[in-house]
Amino acid sequence: MECYPYLVPVYPNGKVGVGIDGGPNNSLVYILDNQTGQQSDNYDFLQTKTSFSWDLSTLTKGLQLDGYYAYDLSYHQYKFFDKTPPPAYSYNVNTGNYDAYSATGTPSLNINNDKTLDRLFNIKLGWERVFGKHHLEAFVAYEQSQRDYTLLQASRKGFLSNTIAELFAGGTEGILNNSSTVQAARQNYISRLSYNYDNRYLIDYSMRYDGSANFAPGKRFGFFPSISGAWRISNEKFFHSGFFNDLKLRASWGETGNDAVSAFQYLQNYILESGQDPNNKYLGRGYEYGNDATQAPGFSLGPTPNLDITWERASQTNIGIDATMLNNALSVSLDIWQAARKDILGPPTAVVPDYTGITLPDENYGKVNSHGLDFDAHYNKSVNQDFSYFISGNFTYATNKIKYIAESANVPDYQKSTGYPMDSWFVYESDGLYQTQQEVDNSPHPEGSGPGDIKYIDQNGDGEINDLDKIRLTKSNTPQILYGLTFGGNYKNFDFSVFFQGQAAAQALLRPSGLNMAEEFFVDRWQKQGDKKYPRTFNGPTSRTFGPNTLPSDFWLRNDGFLRLKNVEIGYNFPKTLLDRLKLQRARFYINGNNLLSIDDFGPSFDPEAPSGTSTDGRYYPQQRVINFGLNLTF
Repeated sequence: MECYPYLVPVYPNGKVGVGIDGGPNNSLVYILDNQTGQQSDNYDFLQTKTSFSWDLSTLTKGLQLDGYYAYDLSYHQYKFFDKTPPPAYSYNVNTGNYDAYSATGTPSLNINNDKTLDRLFNIKLGWERVFGKHHLEAFVAYEQSQRDYTLLQASRKGFLSNTIAELFAGGTEGILNNSSTVQAARQNYISRLSYNYDNRYLIDYSMRYDGSANFAPGKRFGFFPSISGAWRISNEKFFHSGFFNDLKLRASWGETGNDAVSAFQYLQNYILESGQDPNNKYLGRGYEYGNDATQAPGFSLGPTPNLDITWERASQTNIGIDATMLNNALSVSLDIWQAARKDILGPPTAVVPDYTGITLPDENYGKVNSHGLDFDAHYNKSVNQDFSYFISGNFTYATNKIKYIAESANVPDYQKSTGYPMDSWFVYESDGLYQTQQEVDNSPHPEGSGPGDIKYIDQNGDGEINDLDKIRLTKSNTPQILYGLTFGGNYKNFDFSVFFQGQAAAQALLRPSGLNMAEEFFVDRWQKQGDKKYPRTFNGPTSRTFGPNTLPSDFWLRNDGFLRLKNVEIGYNFPKTLLDRLKLQRARFYINGNNLLSIDDFGPSFDPEAPSGTSTDGRYYPQQRVINFGLNLTF
């Protein structure tokens, strides 16, 4: 609940103060007393699973049939009664009186009831045998899932009082009722064949043949194979090493599919228009008949169908190595991979202008390539009977580039997404702050700009600052680098652990927006010529933060890299002699801390791990620094 700090909940004379909107609807007192409304959410669940397992070794050794059927049913009942609260008051310093403010409108009621039914059937025939040094394993499986979702909605306005929260007590004007049904289904044929020779040569082949009701017949099924192999070099007779205890090379390739789009886009849909809106008597709003031009319900065309929509595909190739060394004290794992996504699903809205009035379905048009590496290492050492320690770390690098996306032919090169990472920043390029009115007058600028405002670069040289001046950057708020480091140990009865984590190669957009803003934006704002850190007070038309300084620009981008001391813990295990006296099996006292320290460019006002984007602008409750003390006892 947002509230200005100077608002008064209750005045000394007992009158209730107004809320943030200047009336009674957001009054803290009325909200706490449920006089502005009441809401209920009820959930009921039924979850079942019936399974069987049948040993078919009498037919052939190692053969087994397994299966299960799951039936899940959930009900959700939502009810919200929006009440009309009593008047609230605001003290008038000019008259010395308390001005009354009443709520506008009458009580209203909204009810939603929905039901979800999920059914999942799975059957699997598996076989496993060992012939000397040969180990074979195989299975085939069939899986089918179905979902039925139904929704019933009703609402009324014009209730005479806050007393009865039932539909019959509401008015008939503006009455609303609605229902909908959604169905989804999948079919999956799955198989796998694994071969292991002497624990040296390992090969796996798997296959999925998946069908989705989201696509048209003939396009519903996609074939997604994968194959992987490994060679454990350390088990070869020719391999002799006093350094390596285990050494294995790995390689794999596979394809996966994605059908996460709205269903039935291959069908021509029609939208039923009520024809009750007197301001819309044209295409898509029913039709008129009779001398009084009465408008009747009618149908309008929905989105243009796409008969060829099908699975989005992604293939990935991976090469890796696993090794343990120094008498199993050190273990490392390295993977290098690349991935290619094609037939990416999405609407080509950038190609067809909005003024055509055409609503387009998703198409399989996008292509994105990615590559990266993952590295893990762990070292464990026992120095003597009293002291041992460990250290482990991980490092991940991943980046991607759009190879093709539907873009309009007239998009300037500096604005195109092709060739840049997905979700890369699309912002105005800034050139500091205006220091004088002469600087403002001598350059293109948004309306209302003045000294102390952000200066934007006119990319296309047309003498205006508009959307054509935004540029595409090479970074996004998704980090390309992630890393972590953990170390700890034991000394006699003491133990400790320390965990660091971090990220790099990312940018976050942190700009003032809304009603809650960081203090630094005001304290360090431009106030006189020479100030450069932040713009002047945000010159919007109201007390909220609108105006040219809040446009998305690289002025508000910060390096989103950080190194955070995520966790530290120190513990003490009570000695056995004391445990015997206390008749305990184990006792441990500990102290730990979370989010103790962060090295970043965010300062105290923002959290580098908070979601960042044009919708959040860094406004996110930061992670708290927490210190815990505890005692674990085992009797």
